[in-house]
Amino acid sequence: MIKPRVLQIVVIAVVGICLSACILPVSINALPPNDLEGLFLEISEFPEGWSVDAGGPASSGQAPFGGAEYLEQKSLNFYAEDNVAFQDIRSFRRIVEAGDEFERQIRIRFREGAEVWVVAGEIHFRSIGADRYRVACRKEGSSTYCVMVSQYKFAVISFGARINSALEYDEFNNLLAIIDTRASEYLERP
Repeated sequence: MIKPRVLQIVVIAVVGICLSACILPVSINALPPNDLEGLFLEISEFPEGWSVDAGGPASSGQAPFGGAEYLEQKSLNFYAEDNVAFQDIRSFRRIVEAGDEFERQIRIRFREGAEVWVVAGEIHFRSIGADRYRVACRKEGSSTYCVMVSQYKFAVISFGARINSALEYDEFNNLLAIIDTRASEYLERP
């Protein structure tokens, strides 16, 4: 005869295994594959004179140089006469994987070189929904290059552009706010 205490431990173990194997994998998928389109900036949100070009086909798999395995990665490139901007979005199965990718993107995008990354006084953007984010700029010759990397639950979004006559600081701040609002609302969907 099985003792009640042993039976209780077995039942708890079986329930725990079932929960972790059956329920958690379903609940950790925040973005279904091929569902990142709603997070991208629209060309109409840029100042006049910009165009858009897909940065490459959507992909899934392992990010290069030790990145976490992502569900999907998509990029868009935006062009103006004397400027270029990019938006990169990656979705992950688990928040911890997105967190690891956020840290990796910070190391890659804000790598210190001859120029130092600083938060320019003209950057007044403050996220309303990111779990964490970083925005900084650096001088590149006669222009300034600014980048934001942000994590929203299971997604990591990067956006960067040169600040010049084609895109001024106020317009850059506005684009960051659009990305932030869209990602916050998108990821709150049931």
